[in-house]
Amino acid sequence: MEICDLLKQTRIDLGLTQQGMVGEVMSVAQYSRIESGEQRIKAEDLLELLESHNYDLGYFFTKMIYSRRGKKEARQLQE
Repeated sequence: MEICDLLKQTRIDLGLTQQGMVGEVMSVAQYSRIESGEQRIKAEDLLELLESHNYDLGYFFTKMIYSRRGKKEARQLQE
């Protein structure tokens, strides 16, 4: 899972619209490009977004790590 996918899933899990997610951190247009994978998010912005919703940063990154491990293991099984 890429950060953009995980970020979108996190927003949905929180029950937020894109506007509700971004608040004052960035524009909705910029966030939309990030969610769609057209633009990368700066680490500072990612942290600010998650912290503004009291979202556990460790949990977010743990989910990302396990997702990446799963992809890697699936590729190895296919080889």
